[in-house]
Amino acid sequence: MPFYKMLNKKLTMKDIESIDPEFYNSLVWIKDNNIDECGLEMWFSVDFEVLGQVIHHELKPAGDKERVT
Repeated sequence: MPFYKMLNKKLTMKDIESIDPEFYNSLVWIKDNNIDECGLEMWFSVDFEVLGQVIHHELKPAGDKERVT
């Protein structure tokens, strides 16, 4: 997907489907369902592990305080 940036091309859902069908299906499910009713508790932040240390990263300013809707 980095080559899309080099070509100044926007990534589409069809592109994601061809690259990672499982991720695409997850995105479609989230789009088609009311995530508030599912109790997914999704926020604009992510935790990931680097060399055994958990790193917290906000995807947007104050993202850990804003729910994905």
